Amino acid sequence: MGQRVSSDATETTSSIWTFAARDELVAFFNARAIRQLSAVELWAFRQNIGKNVEPTEELDIQALAHIYGVPADVPWFTEIFYPFMCRLTSFPLMHDTSPPTYMGVLKACLLFSKKRAARYTSRKSYDLSNLVWALLAPPKDVCYDNEELFDGNKLIDTLDNTVVTELEVPAIKVLHLFTFMLQLLQHCDGSNTVLDPSIFTEWEQHEQNALCLVRSLNSAIVGRSDARSHSITYERFTAGLRHIFPNIFNALSLFLERLFYIKRDTTNKLLNISANESSTIVTNPLLAQLATVYPRINLFTNMQRLFVAGDAGFSMSAFQAKVFKWMAPTILFVSGTRINDDATVCTKNKRYKTFLQDYPALKDTEQRLALCDRKKRHLVYAVFVKDPWKLTNKDLFGDMETTVIQLAPRQKIFKAQEAPNIYFNAVGGGIGFGSPQPNIKPTGKKYYPGNVSLTIEPSMEFAVFRNLGEGGMFSHGSATSPPAEQPPSYELRFMVKDLEVWGYGGEEELQKQIQRWQWEEAEATRRKYIKTNGGKEDRALLEMAGIIGHYQSGGSV
Repeated sequence: MGQRVSSDATETTSSIWTFAARDELVAFFNARAIRQLSAVELWAFRQNIGKNVEPTEELDIQALAHIYGVPADVPWFTEIFYPFMCRLTSFPLMHDTSPPTYMGVLKACLLFSKKRAARYTSRKSYDLSNLVWALLAPPKDVCYDNEELFDGNKLIDTLDNTVVTELEVPAIKVLHLFTFMLQLLQHCDGSNTVLDPSIFTEWEQHEQNALCLVRSLNSAIVGRSDARSHSITYERFTAGLRHIFPNIFNALSLFLERLFYIKRDTTNKLLNISANESSTIVTNPLLAQLATVYPRINLFTNMQRLFVAGDAGFSMSAFQAKVFKWMAPTILFVSGTRINDDATVCTKNKRYKTFLQDYPALKDTEQRLALCDRKKRHLVYAVFVKDPWKLTNKDLFGDMETTVIQLAPRQKIFKAQEAPNIYFNAVGGGIGFGSPQPNIKPTGKKYYPGNVSLTIEPSMEFAVFRNLGEGGMFSHGSATSPPAEQPPSYELRFMVKDLEVWGYGGEEELQKQIQRWQWEEAEATRRKYIKTNGGKEDRALLEMAGIIGHYQSGGSV
């Protein structure tokens, strides 16, 4: 955006920022905030707030909604965003109850950007998670008039003497925050993106996915109403940011920095998969949830639908025909309904009874299911597979980047600890992640599920996710370590409703795959039209290679 006019780049935390009066402290950090902007950014900021408006002027909730182009009545805006601006107006005084100003908006733009925040606070890094947590909690009743000296560095480091580790925040506030973060991950393409107010009609859809994130922080939360009566601890929140949804705030700074662009330089381009590309499982809200783990640009722009069982058929052969030609990474999605009562299902479905005879299921006494896992029956899993799929009736494939992600009813991530870790067994074994090959004999078969494993039987009718803790090919997925969290011991058996595989990767990988497909199609066409009477040498060579002849059609390799 241009050369910065600030000379503060060489400052360190050893700078002495002490002031005798509150107003001196606030004025210093206001001026410092202005100096963080380039000349172009400062000009655009003033244009957006109004040519004749001073940054220190107060603004109400309607004015804030106007400059960001969002409705003023959505829960996230009224209960989270506007109070954030109030609290940041007098930064680093976090408990000041002064009315919000445009300067508070500017400070938010700086503090919610890792690079800008580090520069503004003159620190090597700035902990965004602590700032968010302090802002979500109600302010303390503090009287600054009695202070004799204001130490700016101490106020920054302690967030105005806030003990964040002792704070608990109502889960409903976290739910509202996460819901809007998912909307930003889907719709905010860049820092010059102007949001279309119509996106807030999708609030409820995104809220359902945000609930899965909140449940990963507190498993006692089942429905939305539970979020009003439960809270989230600091330990759970920060552990979630590290291990469960590390990218949740990636689009927030882009949304805020829209004020650094004038209208002619903004865009309303949205990150969406088209209606033609979406499916029963893969929707825009679900991809936004998955973007809390993987780069959102790849998810929304470089996903290629390869196999949808509902269209191609629930069979291993259809899976193989559709997926095995894709040489780039893939994501397998599977959803279904958890089976509560094995005996009842066995009575109605003999195939499930046979499956349980082959699969050594956990006993009910061995199960330690969380409340949300017991109450919510809808399950969704995604598995990132970097290696190309291949037939492995005896061996395994898959590298250390293979990752199993539970998306519903709560989000958990299970990373590979051993490789290889996947099998695709076309002779009756099905698909497995985290388990050795099943033993298949003419008299029957037996599965050997790993401690942390996902097993899909060959007819794709039933699947099982097992988690017995440490010792498997995948991590146990807990955000905190025992004894903070009881070691897991549970098994989720479910009837598969949908199973899909999507190609995933960057632009370069996608182009290489398209070129490969084009070459295969051209090669198949060339072989198909070799004349029987002419080009005998070419035809003989293809017959020797086993590509044509002997009742073969000469299709693509």
